[in-house]
Amino acid sequence: MIQSWDDIKDRYKNGKLVVGNTLSCYLNEPLDYDHPKNIMIGELESKKTMSQLHNHPIFEDIPRKIHKDQLKTTKKFLRIFFHDTSLEEVFNSLFTTTSMVQDLYKHSQSLERVDVKECESFLASQYDILKRMYAITILHIHHHFHSVEANYPYYISFLKHFRYIFSISYDLSLQWSIMKDVEWFQDGFGKLSKTSKKVFFSTENLKKRDTNTFVFYLHGNFSIIKDEVQNITKIAPKGENLVHRICEYILTDRFPLIITEGSKNYKETAVRSEKVYLNKIYEEFLPESLDSDKGYSNSLVVYGQVNESDDYVLCKVLEDPLLHSIAISVDNDDLETAQKTQQQIQTILKHPKYKGRQIHFDFFESFTIEKPLED
Repeated sequence: MIQSWDDIKDRYKNGKLVVGNTLSCYLNEPLDYDHPKNIMIGELESKKTMSQLHNHPIFEDIPRKIHKDQLKTTKKFLRIFFHDTSLEEVFNSLFTTTSMVQDLYKHSQSLERVDVKECESFLASQYDILKRMYAITILHIHHHFHSVEANYPYYISFLKHFRYIFSISYDLSLQWSIMKDVEWFQDGFGKLSKTSKKVFFSTENLKKRDTNTFVFYLHGNFSIIKDEVQNITKIAPKGENLVHRICEYILTDRFPLIITEGSKNYKETAVRSEKVYLNKIYEEFLPESLDSDKGYSNSLVVYGQVNESDDYVLCKVLEDPLLHSIAISVDNDDLETAQKTQQQIQTILKHPKYKGRQIHFDFFESFTIEKPLED
């Protein structure tokens, strides 16, 4: 039976919410959720895009014929990286290789008579192109804040219903939503001092709050940056300016902390290996039992599809021994997809460590978080 959110919401008040792409897909202007890497591969086929990327000072002195060959080389070079490599690994590889060549040329006496400038220049140019493509991709995904802004109030009361929100999407939709009430929604980011300009993540920022909603990004977020000394900071200007600030950061070698693709094992490993933010959220908050004496509920709402590659998220949240009820959203009467999520959970519960667990399931129509079902 598919119910209205109003019919079941009391059972899930002050519980946990895992939210996927559905939150964004219901906005006025749907966002493009193809993997950023796939979008970038598509851009390699665009002559206009490639010409724009090469219309840069580093190519000013290159003769026209060589410039044409350079375009071909760039495509081949990037395809090699894109073939079996995640977007995050692409950047790490290029950044490391570029730095290595520069350091070798600068410091090794044995290379004094070896001309590596051409190699260094080539790597630097490809790295520069890739950064610009990344910025183009983000602008492509997030078209206009003002075109979706009107719908955010519909989701605020739904989001405020929960104690913990865990996003498995890395886009800006949830970030833009919580901007509507920055006092209520807390994500653990704050200034170290009144004079500090940067906003850092610390679990200490969360311990000060007993009544508000905590927001976590399990796969990172475009607005979360990992700096050169492994600090996790957040870019937090309001509105559409956030997208442009993110692009500015990318062009200065400060990349978003995101996990965009890969198998279940790859994603889980990537989360566990990032100790400052992702692993803390995964290990400390996702499976945490909430204090019922404070009015919290050990329940879970899954709003949006959870893919098989995200099974590890369900495995971890089910470690909460007090979890008793799970509600799953149904999009456009597609009960079959919602039941697949239920089957994923029931399969996980067959593991010996979950022995004896009994979970009650509810299904509710996605759009009823805005309005109830009509008779």
